Amino acid sequence: MDRPSKSGSGPFAPKPSFLSGLRARLVLLVFFAVVPSLFLIFYNAEEQQHIEIERIKKESSQNTRLITGAADQMVEGARQLLIALAEVVIQHGDDPVYVNRYLKNILDKFPQYATMGVADKEGNSKFTAIAAAGRLNFADRLWFKRACETRMFSLGEYAVGRISRKKSIHFSYPVMDNKNEVRYVNYIALDLDWFNGELGRIKIPIGSTLKVIDSRGIILARSPDPEKMIGKAMPEADVVRTILSQHQGVAEATGLDRTKRLYAFSAVAGTDNNMFVSVGIPRSIVFADVKRLLGRNILLLGLVASISIGAALVIANLARKTERELLEHREHLELLVKQRTAELEQANIKLLELDRLKSMFIASMSHELRTPLNSIIGFTGIMLMGLAGETTEEQKKQLAIVKNNSNHLLSLINDVIDVSKIEADKAELFIEALDMSALLNEARKSFQVIADNKGIALFVDAPEDLTAHSDERKVKQVVTNLIGNALKFTEKGSVRISARRNRTTGTGLDCIEVSVEDTGIGIREKHMPLLFTAFSQIREESIPKQEGTGLGLYLSKKIAGLLGGEISVESEFGKGSRFVFKIPEKTK
Repeated sequence: MDRPSKSGSGPFAPKPSFLSGLRARLVLLVFFAVVPSLFLIFYNAEEQQHIEIERIKKESSQNTRLITGAADQMVEGARQLLIALAEVVIQHGDDPVYVNRYLKNILDKFPQYATMGVADKEGNSKFTAIAAAGRLNFADRLWFKRACETRMFSLGEYAVGRISRKKSIHFSYPVMDNKNEVRYVNYIALDLDWFNGELGRIKIPIGSTLKVIDSRGIILARSPDPEKMIGKAMPEADVVRTILSQHQGVAEATGLDRTKRLYAFSAVAGTDNNMFVSVGIPRSIVFADVKRLLGRNILLLGLVASISIGAALVIANLARKTERELLEHREHLELLVKQRTAELEQANIKLLELDRLKSMFIASMSHELRTPLNSIIGFTGIMLMGLAGETTEEQKKQLAIVKNNSNHLLSLINDVIDVSKIEADKAELFIEALDMSALLNEARKSFQVIADNKGIALFVDAPEDLTAHSDERKVKQVVTNLIGNALKFTEKGSVRISARRNRTTGTGLDCIEVSVEDTGIGIREKHMPLLFTAFSQIREESIPKQEGTGLGLYLSKKIAGLLGGEISVESEFGKGSRFVFKIPEKTK
């Protein structure tokens, strides 16, 4: 007899909805990943537009300054010529042949000028570089009026020359008499065809414009197509109004050809805001790269989305197979975990037992070794002092060797014991108030004889009121190690021990900073990683082998960490080293 099927299974079980399937969830995941990416693409394009606008504004301003600088030089050149002409007129005003010849020579040398001459105070032509058919009067010309009114170098307006018949703009300069009244007005006309030819040589982006206008909005020069625009007044144009109102700056405006551009403009120096230079770059050029990048990003996103959906369908099929395999492996892994856990528990028990045995061994060995060593050190000291009878010099020498080696071995045993306690987290701290100045001076005194024998200056630089709350023995142990190392590797010069209160950048709390700085051999860069390694000693061919266990700096770093501080080093080979030992002002 067939067994009844469980609820929710069998041929009449409800089919899972589309959204409950793995495939559907993966497709939705791709969709929700693509939408933010699309938003970011458009947002990035908007940001890039702003960046491009700022970049083009900056470049346009730079180009405008360069072009304005060239125009400034041109205006200044005209001013200098008119000033020089004033001297000629004053000295040779009674000799028209000389003055006219002088004017013609100037005009021949400077092709940028259409004509040059001198008018009297009524505006009548007095001298001219180009002979005129009749007598001319310039009293109605703006350049003449401005020179008479301002009595300064002035700029005129766009005009077709009465003598040269060329499109030009005049510059003028008044010549004063002894009563400081206008006697003559010198003038020179800039040939605008020549000026436009020079502007045409300046490279600007395709679609961009370069214009020079006067204060009435008349176009004096334009690139490209100067012949279509020169002499036309456009005071109502959007860009012209902006230039005439602001005089200098960067703005977005509609050009004369109805094209929106980014314009950078500036007034020409020496023209009293009567001549302006502008450079305009179309927005279409500014944003061309941005639009191209936007289209490429959208295309790539669509490609990635298509690949992702395809991959999602493949992954869904693989996931079904993988799920079955995972179920099989899960039980196997659970069994392995139980076995490994049991093995780790046994290994941990063994490690604890080994640690206990190690501690017992170190305690026993420290007692068994230190007791005879102390006796050896004591008896050799007695014999060296002569308390046990007379000794020869050779005997004293041998006894000193025995004592030094015994002290060295005792130091090694003490270091090993200290390291073992710290690594086993069994080191105890005895926090008390410390007089840092007294502690450092006491450490210095213990090394003073060694320093004097080597001719090394050993001194302490620490405020007398500098205090800390820490373990005195351990602080002194670190300081002693650092001073001993400094003296060991210093043959001449000095060892400076200094201390100060400082504020740590990480916690913002006060700390005590002790530094030991020497003028010894220093440390090579390649040896730096070995400094704080246990039983590691740096060897240099240039110096003899030094005594030591290789535990001093390793132990010092461990003690510094135990006190909540740190040790760092700065060194330059051949010049010396500086070790810095920092501890909290109040060790917890």
